[in-house]
Amino acid sequence: MKRCTVCGEKFVPNSNRQKYCSDCKKKVLKEQRDKARDKYYRKKFGNNEK
Repeated sequence: MKRCTVCGEKFVPNSNRQKYCSDCKKKVLKEQRDKARDKYYRKKFGNNEK
């Protein structure tokens, strides 16, 4: 059993590297994807924020 690094809930990991429970995984992966997308667009097109 491991503890989720976001919510602290105990869960059974599917692999040795798993850090998040299934509920938090969806949120964390979405945040990471959005952050990477924003970084890509800022680098490619410049920072157009006001």
